Amino acid sequence: MEQIAAFQRLLVELGLSGQLAQTTAVQLRNGLNHSATRFQSQTTTAGGSATPVPGATGGSNFTDKPGLDDDNDNSGVAPLQMTSVESLLDIPGFTPEMIERLRPFVTYLPTNTAVNMNTAPAEVIAAVVPGMSLSNAQAFVARRQTVFFHNVGDVQLALQGAGVQQIAIDPSLFDVTTSYFYIHGRVDHERAEVDRTTLVYRDPLTHTTRIVRVQDQL
Repeated sequence: MEQIAAFQRLLVELGLSGQLAQTTAVQLRNGLNHSATRFQSQTTTAGGSATPVPGATGGSNFTDKPGLDDDNDNSGVAPLQMTSVESLLDIPGFTPEMIERLRPFVTYLPTNTAVNMNTAPAEVIAAVVPGMSLSNAQAFVARRQTVFFHNVGDVQLALQGAGVQQIAIDPSLFDVTTSYFYIHGRVDHERAEVDRTTLVYRDPLTHTTRIVRVQDQL
């Protein structure tokens, strides 16, 4: 619910409908639910109907839906899982213009990640820190221009200096480093030119790097 509220604050800050936060959460949950259950069924040897595997993740185990209303999606069609920011267009209510408005402030990554407080824009910081106004977030970002945050303790002190009091830093939500990076380049081959965006993951423990996905656009 905290993540839904943060996305709602970001949408409102950008002049978009906050209701889209819950709509997005329902769509994501239904997509993950479908993914968790689609291969967890077994079929009789005679080719009869499939029956759920007892104890399988998903299904009835995935319907606690805190604060989410299933009535928002009663089409009966399993939604696609997100693969990029453009996947928001699959959610009712989003338009291409809204995606472009959101693009500087959101991304899609394959794992849960903390917000890098050394690089996040003021709009994102105001959204993820409860009780923080945009003006306070802008003051936080201005302070960050001269003081690099080495740990979450530095972040907490800076947040207090920006007017946010009594906030507990959750390392799973806030951090000062990044493990995912986008590399933008152009590939020229004979008469063709392709803009290539590569998502790279750098393991913070082993310092090894791997390519997560590559997206080309003519």
